[in-house]
Amino acid sequence: MQLNIKGNLEYRRIVPLILLTFVENAFKFGDLSNPDHPLLIEILVKENHLIFKTYNKKCSEAKKQSGGIG
Repeated sequence: MQLNIKGNLEYRRIVPLILLTFVENAFKFGDLSNPDHPLLIEILVKENHLIFKTYNKKCSEAKKQSGGIG
């Protein structure tokens, strides 16, 4: 996994956990076993904008759905 953060994050506030779903999905549906295609997360603060990107190779096999609540 690689994390790139650019820009001044000081005094910037966002809603807690708002980006968590994107990161969870990258781990859940991504092929993290291939070192040639690592998970990449980029956060860029530019003026009053926060740009958040995730890059990963998608698993070639569909993961089995688990049942239940939660």
